[in-house]
Amino acid sequence: MKQNVKGRVQSNGTIDKRVKADDLISLRIYVTDHCTNCAYSYTVADVIRHDFPEVDLRFINMSNPQEEIPDVVFATPTYLLNGRVWSLGNPSMEQVQETLSRLISAHQPQVG
Repeated sequence: MKQNVKGRVQSNGTIDKRVKADDLISLRIYVTDHCTNCAYSYTVADVIRHDFPEVDLRFINMSNPQEEIPDVVFATPTYLLNGRVWSLGNPSMEQVQETLSRLISAHQPQVG
């Protein structure tokens, strides 16, 4: 059962583009118990946690009726990066490295 979510993903499926400074890189991975492709998302998450520890990563199991599920999430696995659909299905490792490296470097303070 889907519940309304306040914040980045709104109940009408649109995305609030405001990002707080202390929440720059947020990754939510939506999975279900019966999803065969979801097993690999745990491997992807392990790589992200190892290579990009600054990413706030959380799994949301849609089989749990207590979880809040945004309207934009309709398949599993779905990856929301900073509240936006980043990948329907598992991203490639190249996509993970490229996207997260770019985001992290864009948020690094400039020295000089």
